[in-house]
Amino acid sequence: MVKTIQNLLDTAGLLVSREERPIDGKWQDRKRPDLKIQSGERCYADVVISTPTCKSYITKGSNSKGLVAAAVNELRKHLKYDDLAKREGIKLYPLAFESYGAWGGEAVRFFTTVSGILAEQAFGGTQSRGNYGAVQTIDCCSDG
Repeated sequence: MVKTIQNLLDTAGLLVSREERPIDGKWQDRKRPDLKIQSGERCYADVVISTPTCKSYITKGSNSKGLVAAAVNELRKHLKYDDLAKREGIKLYPLAFESYGAWGGEAVRFFTTVSGILAEQAFGGTQSRGNYGAVQTIDCCSDG
């Protein structure tokens, strides 16, 4: 999933670097998020996919409320990487997805912004958007 997201961001013309992860199956302490985007305002993105029917999420209420697993994992990513992002003066986007298809709120915001960038490229900039009023031309990693 991380490589797929990196390819999408590369296609959008963003400068993206991916934190290499060995695939030898050994546990590792991941000290940096999966992706660093350096376009306009820089940001980090870290991907997590969870299954909301796991007992650990059910005990938090995922059996009666949607996006509990995504919210738990967004918080975990913030707890793990916010200090690093703050030290570097950049924003962190936890990209939390649930295995049944739901996207966490921060992933939705992140990709809504990226889709605006892609639409701008496809439609030739703000002058030719015409009926594509929903397309926003904002920086990939801005807070607004």
